[in-house]
Amino acid sequence: MGEASRKAALSLHPDTQLVLVNVSDHYTRQQLSGQSGQRTIGMLFGCQTGLSVHVYDSFEMPYSRDENTGEVQLDAEFIRQKKEHFEAVFPQYEILGWYTVGGDVSQEDMAIHRAMSAFNESPLLLLVDPNISPDSKELPIKVVEAVMQVIEEVPTMIFVDMEFQIDTVEPERITIDHIVKGGGARSARESSLVPSLEDLVNAVQMIAKRMRILESYVRKTRSGELPKNHAILREIAAVSQHLPVLQMDAFDQSFRTELDDAQLVTYLAMLTKASAAISDVQSKVSLLTAAQRVGVPASKRSVMP
Repeated sequence: MGEASRKAALSLHPDTQLVLVNVSDHYTRQQLSGQSGQRTIGMLFGCQTGLSVHVYDSFEMPYSRDENTGEVQLDAEFIRQKKEHFEAVFPQYEILGWYTVGGDVSQEDMAIHRAMSAFNESPLLLLVDPNISPDSKELPIKVVEAVMQVIEEVPTMIFVDMEFQIDTVEPERITIDHIVKGGGARSARESSLVPSLEDLVNAVQMIAKRMRILESYVRKTRSGELPKNHAILREIAAVSQHLPVLQMDAFDQSFRTELDDAQLVTYLAMLTKASAAISDVQSKVSLLTAAQRVGVPASKRSVMP
């Protein structure tokens, strides 16, 4: 199906990342449950003001196929019920469009898109490509809308790519990253300190990598390999001024103090656990001793586990 490109001030906000996680989870569950032949289809919910779109949530959408034509048929009653449920809690929410999974739009997508027009006059389609290269630096998503264009003197409905930007701030990015990485199964004995340290190491490595990029830029600017850009140099200087002056002796002393405190807390926790176990044993011994004194037969003695 032919596509065009159109510029639009479309802004997808941080909550959209949760929607992407939902879409990925929906597709993954279908693949693992042996439903790879089914379409991954869902609805997008949120708010829209002009061309600024806030996608806050999504839900999976059941469908059926026509026995004669094989076309996808949406469950309109299910969609209306979901819409009522969302609006009861979030009155400002509305159906913004739908999502699916694939490398490109198809003729079947256009049929579904027309059916979606019953819930939104100009629905959006969020297309997520599951076949992404590990070396890719961009999110495998695109947003399209349907527009009417005259092709060879025939009015034709086609999909048009929409330019978009995902706005995010650091706390929200860290939260999403924590949600995605927190799904790994960890042993019950594994300390809760491990994931925190992993996040800290990743953050330090990222900062170090970016600082090396800045250092390389400054070196090439000084050597004349790159032209001087005073605006960039001022920003680099501002970043450098925010970095603390590290005194190794003071750092070592502070690190040792924190390490000793952490080890002491661990030691105290172990002592508390051992004390509780000893107290439990003492209680059981006291019960047995009392039973022996009153002459209760061994077969009838009851000791709490």
